[in-house]
Amino acid sequence: MICRTGSSSVLGAIDRAGRYLISGWLFCPSCPGPSMVRITIGRALVLRRAQIVPRPDCPGGHGFAALMQAEARPPSRVQIACDRHPRDRIGRKPENGEWLAASVGAVESWDEGQVIGWSADLRHPWVAPSTVALLVEGEPAVGRVRGLRLDVSTHLDGAIAGEWTFRPAARTPVMAVELLDPVSGMAADTRRLSRPAPATISSEAGALKKTIRWNDIDLPTILFHVAAQGKLEPAFIDHLVAEGFDRLHAVAFAALCSNHDRSALLACLPPALQEEMLAPGMVGGDGSRPAPSVLQLMHASAVLRSDRVAVVAENENLDAFRYWLGALNPEAPIRKPSKPVGSTSSSMVEGSETYRSDRPLAVIGLVGHQSGIGHNADQSVAAIASLGRKPMTVPLMRRDSPDPPQRPEGWPPDQSIVHWPVDELADLRMRAPWIWESRRVIGMCVWETAALPEKLRAGLDVLDDVWVPSRFVQSALARHSDSEPRLVPHAVEVNSYDRHSREANGFDNDDFIVHFAFDANSTVARKNPVGAIRAFRRAFPRDPRSRLVIKIRNAAQVTWLARTGCEDSRAFLRESVAEDRIRILTADMAREQALGLIAMSNCYLSMHRSEGFGYTMAEAMALGTPVVATGYSGNLDFMDEGNSWLVPFEMRQLRPNQYFHWVEGMSWAQPDVAAAAASLVQIRDGSDDVERRVDKARRRLEGYTLRQMAANYGAALGTPSIERSGEGAQHQ
Repeated sequence: MICRTGSSSVLGAIDRAGRYLISGWLFCPSCPGPSMVRITIGRALVLRRAQIVPRPDCPGGHGFAALMQAEARPPSRVQIACDRHPRDRIGRKPENGEWLAASVGAVESWDEGQVIGWSADLRHPWVAPSTVALLVEGEPAVGRVRGLRLDVSTHLDGAIAGEWTFRPAARTPVMAVELLDPVSGMAADTRRLSRPAPATISSEAGALKKTIRWNDIDLPTILFHVAAQGKLEPAFIDHLVAEGFDRLHAVAFAALCSNHDRSALLACLPPALQEEMLAPGMVGGDGSRPAPSVLQLMHASAVLRSDRVAVVAENENLDAFRYWLGALNPEAPIRKPSKPVGSTSSSMVEGSETYRSDRPLAVIGLVGHQSGIGHNADQSVAAIASLGRKPMTVPLMRRDSPDPPQRPEGWPPDQSIVHWPVDELADLRMRAPWIWESRRVIGMCVWETAALPEKLRAGLDVLDDVWVPSRFVQSALARHSDSEPRLVPHAVEVNSYDRHSREANGFDNDDFIVHFAFDANSTVARKNPVGAIRAFRRAFPRDPRSRLVIKIRNAAQVTWLARTGCEDSRAFLRESVAEDRIRILTADMAREQALGLIAMSNCYLSMHRSEGFGYTMAEAMALGTPVVATGYSGNLDFMDEGNSWLVPFEMRQLRPNQYFHWVEGMSWAQPDVAAAAASLVQIRDGSDDVERRVDKARRRLEGYTLRQMAANYGAALGTPSIERSGEGAQHQ
């Protein structure tokens, strides 16, 4: 729908107009970024800014959703408008049944003898329903909720949806299923489901049986090196062999699948193969580390039956690619990629030049990104600015894009600070070689296990200097770096935060609120929210006034990880659904809002298995919130027994699907649930010791200021750079 009432035009639609949820999309061409949506019911403005949700099917890629408790009587009209241009409105009259509906849900599939779907009770949005009402072939039935669907909650303004299942007695090939609304009795969704047929893979994939050569490098040999280091699915390999592959090519193709970003892989396949590769279980791996773009081109050419791959690569690209390959093969000699040639910039002179204040600096990577690395990058910009410099900023957001990052105007600067995942630095070196035109390339690196897999050393070797935020990361990376990583701690700034009202968030003033926040993209296993749930329940098994609030960024990732076999994610979705004292928050929050939740809480709990630094723990300490946390890894730089409650632990071996780039022998902490529960009880009971520790914590974090970080940056940028003129060059 298009509305033209003023000087600009807005596009949009109201998909759902109910007393409990209003959702849809709005695109205002006059506004940069997602449009802020205001909602009017009748003549009353009820909401100024609805929650923005992802909607890739709509212009601008965003939609909105707003939970509310409106009157039961249907209004004459519901209208939406851009908050900056409120004269341009889109509206419609809600239907009676639609307005009264108290739930939203879907019938999704019939898999492994079960009908599967999801449902959210909008009257009680913070608790998933335990059962749902169904009509199966016209007969009443009950579906039972077995876990959370956080991927759905992302689109419902945070309302918690539960995944329900129903196992029919009859084995009919087609079944009609209706999901019923608990208030109106109307169908929330209706589908006719067919029993699934076994998935197969087309023999068209046999095109990879050809031997493709590029600059005397054999494709199966390259992919075999990838396979030797990656996690593969044996059943998938056996399937390829049955389709006519020899085993070497089968292993190679499976390796490519397990190391590729799924979207990039599918883009390389002809349409006849795409649907089959989307079948559940057919593509292995977590897609966390795409292969270099040259390898993607080689794969695309092989699938399309080309005898050779036509790639025009500069010498440094080929050098970096061979280096990447050598890093995957521990037996191959490792050569550091050479410096790009042909630049006439005076800052490219070989040698040991030191920092000069009249030359530009750049911060490049996940600048402005909503993640820990993104926050680090933003802090770098602020720290350099406080030194009286205005750094160049080069945001690189699309880590999964098949297109290489473009060289910005005005490049190169004298020095560049790169904020990028350490396991993807070697790939970035090949995809964006122009970054290394800077005289000195510094990497702010974070890693969360005590050991870095040898095959990831490539990421450190492309850097001139390695900066780290904690002694834990410094120790982990030191054995893989040519020089000692420099400790440059993060700043912990909490001066600006929202003062949350407990009443507005559905809590009583005498509730004891335990809080934990994590990003699911950082792996559920490492963050260990299940440990937080179990410690909370053990501490307060029957206390109705105790609440656990878990804030999740990228919550949909939890569901995806569960579906791909992550036991920690599956356990979290199961255990969090069975406790109405546990509130899961999935809606996006500004940093000030997230800090406000910490400040509102009585205690912050982190049962992490490992942390590179531990932002949220440090922020809680700075805000005066008592912290109970695992006594292991990066947080020990600022936490001790005198200013917090450290949870004892045992070291445990990692399972293959728990963390990125698993190798045998990786270990991290398994915190003691009983000890954490005892600490929660101690804080709840209150004592002079609690106040003493909180005061010590606040004073300890006073040293983690942006001013101190800027001083650390000034000292680090003034050190001589690594010599480029010979092997094994060290700091001057």
